[in-house]
Amino acid sequence: MENLMINELNNNNNNHNNDNSIDNNNNNEKKINNKKMTHWEMLPSSSNWYCTLIADCNENQIFIYACKSFVSIFDVNKKKFIGELIGHNDRITSVSFFKRIDDNSDTIINGEDRNKLCITGSDDKTVRIWNYEDLKCLYFHQEHKASVTCVLSSPLVSDLVISGDKDGTLVIWKTKFNHVLPVIPITGNISITSLAFSPNNQDLITIGYSNGIVIIYNFILRTIICKISAHSSDVLSIVWFDSNIIYSNNIFNTNKLNLNSTDKNILPCGVYLSTCSKDKSIKIWKQVGNSIDIGFTSLYQFNPAKYSIQHSSGGSSMNEKQQRVWLTLSWSPASPQYLISNSLTADILVWDLSNLKQAPEKFQTGHQRLIFNIIQVPSPSTSVSVDPNDTSSSSTNKPNTAKYKNKIITLSLDRQIIIWENMKWKTRIQALGGFVYSIDTCSYTPNTFAIGCGDNTIRLWSPTENQKDRYESKMLWKGIQSKVTAISFCKDYGINHSTLIAFGMDDGRAGVYNINNNQSTIFPGGHKNEIYEIVWKPPNKNNTVENKQQEKPSKIYTIGNNEIFEWDYNHFDKGFTNMGPSIQSRNPNETFSKHRTDINWNLDGDMVAIGHSDGTIDIFNSDFKLLTRIKEHKKLINRVKWSQFPEHKNTLASASNDKKINIYKINQIKQNIEKDENQEENQKKEGIEEFKIELIYQFSGHRNNVCSIDWSKHDWRLLASASADGTIQVWNIESKELVSNMRGHDGRVFTVCWSFVEPNLLSTGGEDQTVRIWDYTKQPYKTPNESLPTKPSPPQIAISLNKKIEENKQQNLQETLVNTNTSSSTTSTAIAINNPVSPSKNQSSTSPVLLPENLPKKRPILLLNKDIVQKVDNTQSVIPLAKYILENEDKVNIDYGGNCGNDKIEAIFSEKKLVIDKLIEKESNELLKIDDIENYLSINCWNGNIKNALYQIIKNGKLTGNIVALSIQAGREIYESICSLYSQQLICTGDFHMAVSYLLLTGHVKDAIDVYRNAMLYQEAILLAKSRFPIDDPIIDQLFLEWAKLTETSHSIHSIKCYLAISKSQYETTKSEILKILSIPTKQTLKIQNDLINYLK
Repeated sequence: MENLMINELNNNNNNHNNDNSIDNNNNNEKKINNKKMTHWEMLPSSSNWYCTLIADCNENQIFIYACKSFVSIFDVNKKKFIGELIGHNDRITSVSFFKRIDDNSDTIINGEDRNKLCITGSDDKTVRIWNYEDLKCLYFHQEHKASVTCVLSSPLVSDLVISGDKDGTLVIWKTKFNHVLPVIPITGNISITSLAFSPNNQDLITIGYSNGIVIIYNFILRTIICKISAHSSDVLSIVWFDSNIIYSNNIFNTNKLNLNSTDKNILPCGVYLSTCSKDKSIKIWKQVGNSIDIGFTSLYQFNPAKYSIQHSSGGSSMNEKQQRVWLTLSWSPASPQYLISNSLTADILVWDLSNLKQAPEKFQTGHQRLIFNIIQVPSPSTSVSVDPNDTSSSSTNKPNTAKYKNKIITLSLDRQIIIWENMKWKTRIQALGGFVYSIDTCSYTPNTFAIGCGDNTIRLWSPTENQKDRYESKMLWKGIQSKVTAISFCKDYGINHSTLIAFGMDDGRAGVYNINNNQSTIFPGGHKNEIYEIVWKPPNKNNTVENKQQEKPSKIYTIGNNEIFEWDYNHFDKGFTNMGPSIQSRNPNETFSKHRTDINWNLDGDMVAIGHSDGTIDIFNSDFKLLTRIKEHKKLINRVKWSQFPEHKNTLASASNDKKINIYKINQIKQNIEKDENQEENQKKEGIEEFKIELIYQFSGHRNNVCSIDWSKHDWRLLASASADGTIQVWNIESKELVSNMRGHDGRVFTVCWSFVEPNLLSTGGEDQTVRIWDYTKQPYKTPNESLPTKPSPPQIAISLNKKIEENKQQNLQETLVNTNTSSSTTSTAIAINNPVSPSKNQSSTSPVLLPENLPKKRPILLLNKDIVQKVDNTQSVIPLAKYILENEDKVNIDYGGNCGNDKIEAIFSEKKLVIDKLIEKESNELLKIDDIENYLSINCWNGNIKNALYQIIKNGKLTGNIVALSIQAGREIYESICSLYSQQLICTGDFHMAVSYLLLTGHVKDAIDVYRNAMLYQEAILLAKSRFPIDDPIIDQLFLEWAKLTETSHSIHSIKCYLAISKSQYETTKSEILKILSIPTKQTLKIQNDLINYLK
């Protein structure tokens, strides 16, 4: 077991060197094995810390949160974990559901119900879309070049997802077309820390940055509408209040703006925002004037520090100065008057927006540490069934006097997830914050599992006893200052001792925790490294009855650093005894391995088994005299376990890194020695015990190291095993069969323990920081190879529009070349492709090289050729058409493609403009769906609908050079706007020269110069400025000044030239700068220093 108790940061097993292929196969399998949960219950992993959007809840009352690299899914109504999303390769930093849209927008996206979809972003730089019911990843993109910090879906556009990262890049993802476009709203690699969509304008989003700046950004036009210097540190949360709700409820009492304006930047009562930051402030922002581009002013500032009270910690204490600052906000349209925030400690504050100066009310005390996220639980949709046994929200005779009645969920540094209602907590989920190394139970508290965890705690969890709140557990932490890697109840030896838990830690120390007084005692001294097993020595039942009654368990044995230490609970100050020399002295003629890995006493306390790293097992009596040795395993022994049934007390099980489990029967044989002349020596030899080792069976089935085994408390035949392959198996030693195979852990499983109460239940824990309870009789699999997951079709990767632009250019070039060579023969085409040599005599030397045959075929523009002319049978539409044309029949059914019947005529033959417009609209929508953008624009030019077509193209991020050229048909103003947008797109792709060309085309010379300036292409910027402006224009001096500053240290001579080029009006300034450069002599400046100084004088 030693090799499994590594620090949690190291996921590689040192003893796996020969099994890398197996480890790799297991990891690959885990990523695609997204099955519905088959465990009975689970104590989950805690959420990731210090993330702004780490959890979310939808209208179906499904709550998701990120823990490590996977997402846990919790049904709020049923109070049960229902699944996990596994697929990211690094820590998940943000999650979000697709938001409910109130209009009649299509809820189906590419065949998937958007109400069942969620989004995740990760440190692995990917953003993924999942179906949380099927637990499958459907789509993903890799456009981010840094860790993703925020993901969010639009509340107004059904297929829009936006994400931000640490480099300040915003990625716009249109999921309907699976297209992504990265943009950089603010240059300088400033990290995006928070996002919030406008609830009233589908084109706007607020972005918070790590430098305290908040911007309102139009991601369609890709322009900053407004910039707010909001805070002095990271913006941690943004709330964009719904203007309609604010106005109708008269929240801020300032409804003075124009309500009937058609300008998208003017909202019903203006825009109100709330932001919070690491600078410990919460601010309310109010729009200035009638348009948001004018700016914002601070309406009020809340001070949460004033209402922050230090709570007693459920773990290591941290004062306010030591603890990192974190604030978060939450607002619900259902209670628009109130803004919810956390304090700087552990309280939830309710701020009254109608009375900003009023002190906030506090929720009932629940958390002990900092709160990271406050999630609103939306009202359930009509399709959601409520658990009839859930009485938490049922009305009683007591009136509801709580100011804030909404249900919310909070996540905290204390690793608790709490569901609140009416400002009181209703459900606590006390999650785990480290690897689960060890689980134990005893008959005195049969409903309770003791859990040794890597978060420096021991948890006591009673899921079978507390049916109302299955996730409530008691945390033991006092005196524990390191990861708990091994635990052992003092079992069945009297009431007083059944409340004692011996534990070992990863720093090598051991101790005993008394549950009754909630105190721990740590032994002095310890192992050099982590302890991976700890056991109590039972009273020796072979002693006399009198001694047995008086004897109490006090000896504790630990394994760590390949050594066995003995501790005495009754003599804490004594310290430890190293049993290695003691065992050798009692067995002087034996040679023992120095690398001991596990120890276990039998039921009577008269035999002890010790495992070694070379695969051997030594059996000793209670005085550590060697009785026999077993050599069946070939690799390190992880666990040895004696059966706890009296009639099978000599049955021993062992688990090893060779992936096998052995079952032995230790048969005791007494031999009577024949008497000889030496009577005294015969008396000593009489009754010598010998043991015969019988290997009952060897179980194999795990695909990686077997980490832990445990005998059933109810059935002597059943043995459970946990493995590094992520599975748990139950074996029947009588029938020699594998009974059940349990899958679900994400990573290695370190420990397994049967329940004392329920014969079918067993608990397991491991690398995924969860404890799971299984009913082994209700598993869908019995063998590890049964229904192994086959690799499904991989999720679709989104198409980068930056790459798409270049592909479109190449495609247009190909089409041009092909069209100019329509007279070329097929033979010459093949020659031109396959033999790129000099042209023959029959071929013009100026003929372009022809391209491959498999060019993409575009769909016909109209339905005419395909749907009318090429129909096999279109006779049935002739009579309706004749009646319509010859008899002027008005009432007629129109067919817009594909389903023409006896009473319909094709739309193309109609004489009504509305019908023709509808046909063109239908065809253009089809072209948009298949991404044929240029034909989409072309067909909309026919009926003059080019403005709307251009808007759709911009919205989908599909501008090309051809489209920009055609946009002149919409008028000069729109053409200039399109040129400006396209130039920004070119800037994002690094095509600065072409971007400048489009800006110059529309007369934006200063903007063109700024493109070169921002790209630090000062030579181009100065040449352009001198070409377009008078030689004494201030912008030229400014460019030279910036260029001089940029090159002062790297190219001092060039910097001096730039200063000299600045106009004489700034002579004194430039002179001082030049002298400053000359004051630091270099080889180059020394050559010109004296002459230059004379000229300057």
